[in-house]
Amino acid sequence: MHDADTYRAEHWLAWLMAIVAGVLGAIGALEAFDIINVGNSFLAPNNGGAPNSDLGNFVDGVLFLIPGIVSTFLALTFHRNEHHERTYSMRENIPTTGSDRRNVEQEDELWKGEHLGAYAATLAAIAFSVIGVLVGFHVFNDAHTFYDGLTWLLLSILSSVLAATLHSVGHHMPAFEREYGSVLDEHVPQDRTTPGGATRPNTERL
Repeated sequence: MHDADTYRAEHWLAWLMAIVAGVLGAIGALEAFDIINVGNSFLAPNNGGAPNSDLGNFVDGVLFLIPGIVSTFLALTFHRNEHHERTYSMRENIPTTGSDRRNVEQEDELWKGEHLGAYAATLAAIAFSVIGVLVGFHVFNDAHTFYDGLTWLLLSILSSVLAATLHSVGHHMPAFEREYGSVLDEHVPQDRTTPGGATRPNTERL
C-alpha cells in the first residue's frame, strides 16, 4: 500500500476508534450510574447472581470505561501519522555509498518492522479488550469475576501503549541539513559607516 493510502486509512481508523471510545464511555458511565444494566459482574466467585451493590454498578461500568480509554489512546496513536506524509521512495534520491547506503536500508527495515509491530499491538489491544469485557461479565465461565476481566483489560492498556510507542516511527525518516542565514544576508548591507568614520560589517540600523 502506498504511503498516501496508508495515511488516509489510518486517519479513518483514528476516527473510528474515537467513535468507539465515545460509545463505550457513554455505556460505561450509564452502567456505573445504574441507569442501564448491560450485565452484572461478580466481585467474588461465590456471590453467584447476587444483586449488584453500588460498588457492583461501578465495576460493571469500569468494564466498559477501560476499553473506551484504550480506544481513545488508539485513536490518538493513529491520528499521529505524519510519518506517512513523505514516501520512502524519496530515499532513492539520496546519494549514498557504502556504509551510508547500508544505514539507510537498516533504517527502512526498522521503520517497516516497528510499523508492523504497531499494527500487531493494536490488534492485541482490541482483542484483549473484547476478552476482558466477556470474561468480566462471566460469558465464558460463571466462575470468572470482575478481576479476571480487569486483568485482560490491563493487558489491553499495555498493548495500546506499546502500539503508540511503535507507531512513533518518524525518527527513522532521513534527515536533511538546512542552511540558515542566506535570506538574511541578502538584506543586510555588507558595510555600514559609523559616525566616527569606521565601518561595521554586516550591520543594519533597525
